[in-house]
Amino acid sequence: MKIALIIDIWAPVIGGSQTHVRELSRKLIDNYGCEIDIFTRSLIDDSGKRYGGIEEDCAGKLRIIRVGPGTKLSSFFGRVTTIFSIAINIIRTDKKKNYDLIHAHSILGGLIGKIASLFTKKPVLLTVHGSMNTDRGIKNFDYFIEKWILTKIKYDKVISVAKGFLKHTNVNKNIKIIPNGVTIKDFDLIRDVSKADFFKILFVGRLHWQKGLDTLIEAVKILKDKEGPFLKSEKVQLHLIGYGFDVLKYKKMVHNYGLDELIIFRGKISGAELIREYKSSHIFILPSLCEGQPVTFLEAMASKLPILTTSAADNAEIIDSDSGWKILENSPAKLADKISKLQFLPKSTLAKIGQRGYSKLKKNHTWDVIAGKTFDIYTSLG
Repeated sequence: MKIALIIDIWAPVIGGSQTHVRELSRKLIDNYGCEIDIFTRSLIDDSGKRYGGIEEDCAGKLRIIRVGPGTKLSSFFGRVTTIFSIAINIIRTDKKKNYDLIHAHSILGGLIGKIASLFTKKPVLLTVHGSMNTDRGIKNFDYFIEKWILTKIKYDKVISVAKGFLKHTNVNKNIKIIPNGVTIKDFDLIRDVSKADFFKILFVGRLHWQKGLDTLIEAVKILKDKEGPFLKSEKVQLHLIGYGFDVLKYKKMVHNYGLDELIIFRGKISGAELIREYKSSHIFILPSLCEGQPVTFLEAMASKLPILTTSAADNAEIIDSDSGWKILENSPAKLADKISKLQFLPKSTLAKIGQRGYSKLKKNHTWDVIAGKTFDIYTSLG
């Protein structure tokens, strides 16, 4: 089966949606012999480096095709030109390759996929990973665009990674819930990792306001200003792993607050090195303002790492009292209070909570199962 897959953002930004697309594509190729072309947008990072061209993987059965003029992530011009450049490239490539279907990933990918499907006459499937503005009810321009793309355009089939999407009124009635996944064996193979000799708090994700980083940095500032046991009893550090076009903003914020020794920016880390970072930490933290279903939760659980998060979107579906803790509101003070208490939990208690999360993960989230459910939908549309 030949698939044209659309995701509007790829490298240098690698978040949960990108991880989902990469891992799902590889399993569809390995398990079901699919050929997949990922169409995405050319980007320019803060240093001026351009990410464009074509990249191949999986012995040529997976191609990442970056199109468009190449702009920064926040560029309105870049987003608009992406709609037409990707759609045109899919239409042209389909004439040679004859795709079986188009699989679009939200948010902008849905509109692109619908346009391409009208010209190619191929079925279009949309996967929804979450919507920052629609889920939060922020009624700005992006809110109305996102709501229209996700709920007012008729697709041949819709998948959502999170149950929270079902609360929205939608012209698409038969929505299938297929969650994110993780390759647990990759985590099980890495065993020779000791916990850090300080209380290590780990964040992994895009450096973006959606992830609650302003709240997290403010919480660490509160803990520092108290000059209490948080700093005096043992060394504590928050490690931020990931990339985002707001990284300079957050580095400046950390420096201005005098938190350079407490908050460490680690940049992009992946593969076995990232797994080691998870396993050497004591807790994982993700104070999201809005979410679909974070892949980083699953990675933390695969590393037997307890999780501290908010009740945004489907976070509560994954994290319960067995696998971590939730704060009910976006409050730096409440987050700071919770962190200070977790620091003094016995390490054996943290280990037990991490093990319970791992056991829960093995029952519900593997890429093999998720690829199988997705391929079943492909065959029903093809």
